[in-house]
Amino acid sequence: MFHEINFGTVMISIILSIITAYIYIRLEFNKYLDLVDKQNQAFLCDIKNATIESIKNIVK
Repeated sequence: MFHEINFGTVMISIILSIITAYIYIRLEFNKYLDLVDKQNQAFLCDIKNATIESIKNIVK
């Protein structure tokens, strides 16, 4: 009886730790994706501004 309870407790703790690790990895990955997205937006904004400036120079 004690062995079954111990085994169940071990299984529950393993499952909970896997779920916790999955949630933590997802949160960290989302932070990374947000950072990459912000960098890409800044890069695209720089390209857009440079394109507008070059068109203005050509039109002059």
